[in-house]
Amino acid sequence: MDRSDPRREQQYGEALVSRLLKAHPAGRWMGLVADREFIGGAWFRFLRRKDIKRAIRIRKNAMADELRVDAWFGDLKVGEVSCERGNVYGEVMQVVATRSPAGDPVAIATDFSV
Repeated sequence: MDRSDPRREQQYGEALVSRLLKAHPAGRWMGLVADREFIGGAWFRFLRRKDIKRAIRIRKNAMADELRVDAWFGDLKVGEVSCERGNVYGEVMQVVATRSPAGDPVAIATDFSV
């Protein structure tokens, strides 16, 4: 897969989930956990429309409520965790954030109860 084309990644993710849904309907899924390669408004909407709960790591430069995630959670210290509700890629979700031991922000956008 060409990693430089986000549309191809989107198509790949949707095709994969669509194939899985044929074998296992969404009602049987607890949800989907994905890393930063599978992000974006179209992808988040696709999963919501399929009634699939999401827990997706988002990049530090992702926008949440019109702020970059690294700025929104900029005051977090290593080991601290914060959970805020916000608009991520056009979807209202909870954003759970912390800092890695190296000091890098780690953020997950989710529909799951936190």
